[in-house]
Amino acid sequence: MEREPLLSEEAKEQRGSGQEKEQNRYKQLLKRFQQIQPILLTLMILAIIGLSVFLVNEKMNVQRLQSSNSDFRKQIQALQVHDNLVIEKMQRIYRENENFQLRYGPIPARGGNADYPMKPKTVYLTFDDGPSEITPAILDVLAQHNVKATFFVTGNETPFGKEMYRRIVKEGHAIGNHTFSHKYGLIYASGDRFMDEVKRLDGLIAQETGVHTDILRFPGGSNFNGTLGIDFMRQLSRRCIDEGYDYFDWNVDSKDSEKPVQSKETITSSVKEQVSNKNTAVILFHDLSAKKTTVEALPEIIEHLKSQGFTFEVLRKGAYSVKFI
Repeated sequence: MEREPLLSEEAKEQRGSGQEKEQNRYKQLLKRFQQIQPILLTLMILAIIGLSVFLVNEKMNVQRLQSSNSDFRKQIQALQVHDNLVIEKMQRIYRENENFQLRYGPIPARGGNADYPMKPKTVYLTFDDGPSEITPAILDVLAQHNVKATFFVTGNETPFGKEMYRRIVKEGHAIGNHTFSHKYGLIYASGDRFMDEVKRLDGLIAQETGVHTDILRFPGGSNFNGTLGIDFMRQLSRRCIDEGYDYFDWNVDSKDSEKPVQSKETITSSVKEQVSNKNTAVILFHDLSAKKTTVEALPEIIEHLKSQGFTFEVLRKGAYSVKFI
């Protein structure tokens, strides 16, 4: 019974010794943390600096890329401007030398509405002189084959003529100016007379369709050599361009105008032969009451062009252009 207090004191001493060891261990850990604290702070500062440098570099890289892309776009625009200037010079050469195009073939003309670069294997079906009684049949064939064409029309103030203007536009075709009267002696009497004819037809088309057309085709072609001569046509073609029009000739002749009624076989074979070596074809047809064989030839011609990989487009200002002068 007398030894129990001694054992209790021993336990107290052991307990006190344990607490002292824990305190010493904590002090040692605190001392070590205090020793490495500057190192940890330094590492944190370095990490923050590194991250900041990385973010700054990334921002600079993005800015450099944006600047590079802007410079690249400017270079592309400069090349396009240079390309258009070259084409304009070529067009002047074509207008000034009537034999140039016959020798070297047509050149492209690009503008704000045109694709860049030019599409390969493109065909433009064009119909002159309408509206006529075969215009509905032509439009029906085009609709059946889901292709579009360009109609260079003349003046027709009858209810039927006005309806044909509207139908041409409504069905997605292009409508162009072929002068109001198409009478050579009248329209080519002077430059002013020609422009009066063009403006009169423009007014009629706009009134019926809401379209203010800016494309035209000279009756007989831009190289028509009438009583005033080829120099007159050169001056007239420049005037048309100055007044906001683009004019179009052709590089494939269907030969449907070589006689009043051309055979379907001649029309078909003429087109097939002439498009065989072309990537871009502007085909001349005529929309006149007597040209029923032109309508008959159209389905076979369209199917042949599709089989040869051609896509069908309509002429518009700045599109692919064939100009005789």
